[in-house]
Amino acid sequence: MTFLGLFIVMFAMAATFLFSRWMRVKVNEIKSDRILTRLGKQPDDIPFSYEELTYFISLPNRDPEIYHSDRDKYLATVDYEGYVFPEVHGLMIELNKNEKTVQVAYLSLELLRAPVLERWKYEGKITESEYKDLRTFILSHSLSKQLIIEEVMKQVRRDDRILFIDEKDA
Repeated sequence: MTFLGLFIVMFAMAATFLFSRWMRVKVNEIKSDRILTRLGKQPDDIPFSYEELTYFISLPNRDPEIYHSDRDKYLATVDYEGYVFPEVHGLMIELNKNEKTVQVAYLSLELLRAPVLERWKYEGKITESEYKDLRTFILSHSLSKQLIIEEVMKQVRRDDRILFIDEKDA
């Protein structure tokens, strides 16, 4: 009988480790959908700032393998800490380059700025915990990941030559 009890405990622990991140995402998604439905909003109604993106490569980047990379080579993965009660810390943008992964940029959850959410919190439409849940939801939402990847690609490919004024023309 102790063997069966030990097996059940081990199975429960393994299930907790395997499904805790998935459950965290689903619970956050359900809570955020309820909040947004109550407010009559959609996830794409909440703009956010890209200003706090931290880049791990030089910008603009003229490395041909980075500069000419297609959109499908970029990957946005949510950065978690912990296994039993995982917490979202940010979003990592990576580039698959010649069978290896290069970290390109990172957006921390603490530095994610969404003025609409901050206004709702100030007006009392959402609580502090709802504010945190919505920020986590926005950071991990597929549309947000696409927008952040597009911004990273835009920064990698930007042309800074227009910033320099030719002294002959001045």
